[in-house]
Amino acid sequence: TACVPGKYFAQSGQASDVCTPCSAGFFGPSSGMTVCMSCSVGRFQSSPGIPFCLGCPPGKFTPNTKSLSCALCLSGQFHNLTDRVDCIGCQAGRYQPNEGFNSCNACPPGKYTWGTHHTQCKSCDQGQYHNEIERSACILCSIGMFQEQLGSLSCKQCPVGQYTNYSGTINCTVCKVGQYQPMQKMISCISCKSGMYQDQLQ
Repeated sequence: TACVPGKYFAQSGQASDVCTPCSAGFFGPSSGMTVCMSCSVGRFQSSPGIPFCLGCPPGKFTPNTKSLSCALCLSGQFHNLTDRVDCIGCQAGRYQPNEGFNSCNACPPGKYTWGTHHTQCKSCDQGQYHNEIERSACILCSIGMFQEQLGSLSCKQCPVGQYTNYSGTINCTVCKVGQYQPMQKMISCISCKSGMYQDQLQ
């Protein structure tokens, strides 16, 4: 009688009716086999005597043949398919802090990642902002604006009596004695007219 799928006849002095289960990491897809087949890359079999191998599920992989199990994708990586031999690094603007996941998370507003394989997002620096998800960089505060905090979603207007004339400002400059600025979000101060004065820093 032929050996059933998942078993084989080793032909090594055994009686003809003795069938041996395929080892874990191998499979026997049909009856009457004299040798078992190795599980291919991306696939595994943890139990003996099985006629098939299983594909590694999303978030797991194996680059080897004869695998008994699949490895978890590392943090900063993912994949969402079966039968994978490797994982994919999270793209710019995304991250994954955990192992064995089938997707990456989008960085929230005020945070970003550049490059790939990130496990966490970085906060926008002072003088920068952004208010969208999945960003690979932050935006410099424009002239007349500032931001002294990390991870901000917006910039602030320079208040009355202050100004800034370059982008990426952390704080605004106070108008000098003899100058004034009655408006917000300005890039310079105004000198007092003849016959007028301003003896205080605004």
